[in-house]
Amino acid sequence: MCQTGGEKSALTADQAFGTEMRANYATDFGEAQGIFNNVNSSLEGIVAAGPNQQGESGTELAAQNSQAIENAAAANKNINASIREKAGMSGATPGVESGATEGAIANSEAKIENNLSNEEAGITEHNYDVGRSNFENAVGGEEKLSASTMDPTNQAAGEVTSANQTTGKQATENAASSNSWEGLVGGIANAATGALIKKFA
Repeated sequence: MCQTGGEKSALTADQAFGTEMRANYATDFGEAQGIFNNVNSSLEGIVAAGPNQQGESGTELAAQNSQAIENAAAANKNINASIREKAGMSGATPGVESGATEGAIANSEAKIENNLSNEEAGITEHNYDVGRSNFENAVGGEEKLSASTMDPTNQAAGEVTSANQTTGKQATENAASSNSWEGLVGGIANAATGALIKKFA
């Protein structure tokens, strides 16, 4: 038997599908590779800095420290005004601070400075906590990056392989059908030739 129209059509469809699958795989692989490279580059920078890195930008740190200083200055101003006001109520001469008033102001300023120092230390500590967290996340991200970016393309590769196998199977079936037809035709031709030879012999 010769190849039927259905067999030829099936082979053509399989070949077209296989071509499309290979093209899609190439596109997907390229995109996945690009994502992998970009993300990996960012993660490598964080990992290379090590676990004792800063986690916040200079702008963020400046804003936090500036706010802490402003808060301390405002607190200092308010407390000093309150101390002076109370001193005035107690009969002290206006504009003249007693030793007790000066001592109270000095004591309050020392407490405010101490609180500011603690707050700034907390800002620094938090900054490095964020840095350590970034480092740990980057290490974990690198470990999972290959699977998260390349697994989908590996699945696509399996589909390409399957499409290639389907095309190959259809081509083999078509070739077997064609060979069968050629064998049949050859056998008929040989028989006809033998009959003619006998007739004219």
